[in-house]
This record gives sequence, structure tokens and C-alpha cells, in this order.
Amino acid sequence: MQRQSQTESTAERPSLGLYVHFPYCTKRCPYCDFTLTTRPVPHERYLDAVLHELKCRIEALERPQPLVSLYVGGGTPGLWSPSALRGLVEGVGVLLGWAEGTPEITLEANPSELTFELASAWREAGFNRLSLGVQSFDADTLTRLGREHSPEQARSAVGWARAAGFDNISVDLIHGLAGRGVEAALADLNAALELEPEHISLYQLTIEPQTAFGARAKRGEVLSEPDERLAELYERLAQRLEEAGRPLYEVSNAALPGFEARHNRLYWTLGQYLAVGAGAHGLLWSRRAEQMSGVRWSNERHPERYMRAALNGALNAVEEERHTLSHEALLEEQVLVGLRLFEGFEVSPELRAFVGERAEAQVKAGLLIDEEGRWRASEQGRLLLDALTFKLLT
Repeated sequence: MQRQSQTESTAERPSLGLYVHFPYCTKRCPYCDFTLTTRPVPHERYLDAVLHELKCRIEALERPQPLVSLYVGGGTPGLWSPSALRGLVEGVGVLLGWAEGTPEITLEANPSELTFELASAWREAGFNRLSLGVQSFDADTLTRLGREHSPEQARSAVGWARAAGFDNISVDLIHGLAGRGVEAALADLNAALELEPEHISLYQLTIEPQTAFGARAKRGEVLSEPDERLAELYERLAQRLEEAGRPLYEVSNAALPGFEARHNRLYWTLGQYLAVGAGAHGLLWSRRAEQMSGVRWSNERHPERYMRAALNGALNAVEEERHTLSHEALLEEQVLVGLRLFEGFEVSPELRAFVGERAEAQVKAGLLIDEEGRWRASEQGRLLLDALTFKLLT
């Protein structure tokens, strides 16, 4: 069965993905600002709430379409019982169905909970892609990041996943922790490459205000590397990935050809994605008379309040925020997400008219490349991506 094309124009009927947020975790890492709780997992009740919400959202759609991807993130979705995860995949299939070809069905997991038995159960439930939150292969760094697994457990986790039948594995790494430097980041990457994952995500440590790291930074503690070292580090990591046959295809993501994350590409190509679960964020848009408009929502973050609202079928109570996006706002969104991709994105006449003069200035500055009807950030532009997008949109 053939993979569905991922280069579909946003002017055509877009692909649809589904994100399910699982807000339960054994602990909160000091850098994490995601929606999560360390309370006991109500496995079946949370499953029922998610499927109830999904049914309500489908009923509100004008033209439901089958899914190209399902992504279960968190939190720690690996803590959800195998029976609930099976029920989720089966329930989603009944409610929406799957697009032609092989859908991408991803589960996030931590090495600390992964066993051969669990990985086998996930595979039997229908998951065909596993995203492992390894973060580092250095024991001291894992401790500083608040992680519960050891380097040996990370290596074993990949081995168990392979043995269970996963042939699409992504490894997450975090770089930029103060004192770690370039060589330490390269050592982590090389350790990951030895395990031959199909996909690698490289996340620069970000200090968010509402986290334990944020509180420590406010007190004056230096937790991340200086900007100039981060730039050197990024360039060295990108070079190593290129050498290893897994080039960066997006600012923070690298893969073997053909293993780029299909679900995440929906985010970066202004695709459509439903999102259900406590704290989930979704985006849908439509085009009428050549004008796009859309809606973005974020759900109630508190799991108990979320479940009560979802089980009552009250989408207005499920949603914490809902915003209507104008045609211009969607054009801005296309620039913001599209420049993250190394291939860039196709520029419509309306987008060129909207920001064309500012784009010409960035082409002259060497930060933007405009060729064959596409815009993409130059090598220097990727290092200054926030500044580039700001100049394009203001």
C-alpha cells in the first residue's frame, strides 16, 4: 500500500490528522510546561471522554474525512492501559476511518516504562510509530533534566520496540543545557545514531516561565548555553545528521528519506487537525470564494473538569478558548509554520501580495530564498528564524 502524498497544496482538500492529548505523568520534569497531572490514571473514563469529544467534533464538521495520522502525545501516553489504547485506535477508526494507504499511528513513550510486553501490546493495538523521550544518553544530564530512566534503559527501550515489530522509531534529544557544550551534544546524537532510529527530534532547551527551570532562572541561575554556542552546536548537529543520512527536514527534526513525521507535517504545511483531550489544541479551516477562514481551539486543561464536560457532550464547556482566524491570519500562519521546513512552502499569489515587499527585502538580506514559486529560509535565515518571520509579518 502506498503512502499518501505529503505535498498536497492547501488550495486542495487538505489531509486530516488527529491529536489526542494524554495528560497523565508520573512526575513533571523541570523544563516541562505541558498540560499534565501526576494523579492516578482513570483509564477507561478518560478513553470514554476522548471518544465522546471526538464524536461531537465530527458531528460539527461539514464534511468529515478519513485520517492520514493519529498522534497520541502527553504527558506520558505509555501509562495508558493497553486495552484503552486499543479501544482508542478502534474507536477512532469507527468514527472517522482511515485514508487510503498506511496511516501513521504514533504513540509517545518514555524509556522508563517500556518493556517488550508493553511494546508488543501497543503494536497489536495498531500503533506503527513510536516516539521515545530519550533526551540524553548521559546519566548526569538525565538527572539534571529530571528524567527517570538511565542511558542503558534508553538503549534497551529501542531494542524492545524493534523486537516488538516497530520499524518506525523516533528518538527525542534535548540540547543546550548549560555546561554541556557542543561535544556533549554530539556524543548524545552519536549514541542515538548507533541505535539506527528512522527519525530524530533535536529540541533546544527552552526555559519557560511557569516551570521549575523558569523559577530557577528568575533567581539568576544560568541553565542554558549562550546564544553563540547554541548556534555552533546546531550547525554541528545538522552536519552530523547529514553525514548519517538523516538530514534535517524541519528546524528540529531529521529523518531517513520517507520517514518524515506525517502528522507533524500537517502542522508545518497548514494542514487540518482535530485535537481532543485535556489541554489539546486543534485547527480547522475552510475556503469559500477563494478566501480561507479557520478556527483554532484549546481545551480545558484540568482533566477532571475536561472529562465531565466531554462526557456530557458539551463542547462549549470542553473548550477553554476558541478563536476565529481570518484569511490574513491564516496567511501569517502559513509563513510562521512553512519556514520551519527546509523545503519551504509554495507561495500563492495572495500570499505574495500580502507580504511580497517585505519578502523581497529579506531575499536581499540573504535570509530568504525565493525560487520556483517557493519561499524557504536560507542557512543563515534558519539560524535567525524568529527574526526572519518577525520581519516578514510586521
